[in-house]
Amino acid sequence: MLIDSLQKFVNPGHRLRHLAKLGVLAGLAFMVAPVKAQNASVSLDLNDDAVRITGQQIRPARQVSFGGSVFNHQDRGTVLTGDFHIIGNAATKARPITAGLGGRLVYTDVDEDFVPADPIFIGGDVPKQKGYGLAVGGFFNGQIPNYDRFGYGGHLYFSPDVLAFGDLKEYADVWLYGSYSVLRNGDVYVGVRSLKADFKAIGDFNFDTGLHVGFTLKF
Repeated sequence: MLIDSLQKFVNPGHRLRHLAKLGVLAGLAFMVAPVKAQNASVSLDLNDDAVRITGQQIRPARQVSFGGSVFNHQDRGTVLTGDFHIIGNAATKARPITAGLGGRLVYTDVDEDFVPADPIFIGGDVPKQKGYGLAVGGFFNGQIPNYDRFGYGGHLYFSPDVLAFGDLKEYADVWLYGSYSVLRNGDVYVGVRSLKADFKAIGDFNFDTGLHVGFTLKF
């Protein structure tokens, strides 16, 4: 299904679709290309049903960051994103917290084999649900003072109906995590996320909720 979702990006469509495709493809290209600059990272997290790969590159001199992610739930569907943020220190020099504010171009695709609990669809065809959106929000991350091997962070993004297109009506992604630096350039983390959307035909849809574990490689 993930391959099918990527192939669908080559089809022509609405202007916002092309913007979403460019943002997502830029993020994906970053994740698969050799990373030579510092302040870049690649993360992978998973649970029993879902996996997400995320890439991010920070340009401190310009105070911007960009990246993208691929999320896939084996029973529910796929979410692709491309992100851009303005970044800075949201706390003090002694106890810095890096924060970013910006936007996220989103592509969502519900698995065609997923059957909602709504009785109206039992025994009938479930309409194919996919859509595009521009989610606004940001992220933060920091380290615990005097215990700099321990870190924390998260993000929050929301796309209201006015910024959602296709079959998508709303999109919301909330993520919190705690991490531990095993190596100078390698962290492990435990996180909890709520990745939800609202679609025209099937209503509220939960891509994933709950705990996951992962690791981050820094370059």
